[in-house]
Amino acid sequence: MEEQQANFKILAKLFNKILPKFEIHICLRKLYFLTQVYFETQRFGSTYESDESARIAGADFYRGRGFVPITHDYSYIEFYKHLFSKESATKELEDFVPTVSSNLEYAIKSVAWYWKKNNVNQNSDKDEIEKVSAAVNHPKLLNQQPFKSDGVRMLDKRKEYYKNGRSHFIFNGKNFMSGI
Repeated sequence: MEEQQANFKILAKLFNKILPKFEIHICLRKLYFLTQVYFETQRFGSTYESDESARIAGADFYRGRGFVPITHDYSYIEFYKHLFSKESATKELEDFVPTVSSNLEYAIKSVAWYWKKNNVNQNSDKDEIEKVSAAVNHPKLLNQQPFKSDGVRMLDKRKEYYKNGRSHFIFNGKNFMSGI
């Protein structure tokens, strides 16, 4: 248990360092962020997408990695540019891709980058679980008029995690992640 506690402390420290840089700094945004990450990582158990049926642009090498798995060659190229402010050579990108699942800081930065890029905070602020889940799992659904959430993978489970997470935190203006 001590090792697990140490891991949680490291994770909380990295969350507290990285999330504010992506405007994930108020309780409701953090709650949505954590519950979606909890779901996407199979309860913080994996940073690698193992769905064999997934169709991936750029070959299987670009399978999803990170806390909310970024997938496809073009997503890794864009994330690499964000991190390093430069274009990647093929070799650099090939070396970088596996680190998104093996380097905890990159795994967190990848989801925070994705979160901001897809304006997930906008729906978090409105407390709209269906739209937050769509933005994370299937962003194209948000363009449908009227919006329908029936294409979001395992929406009921995402709602359950959100409801459970919300029941554990008191919203009193304090940063509920400090001190974890």
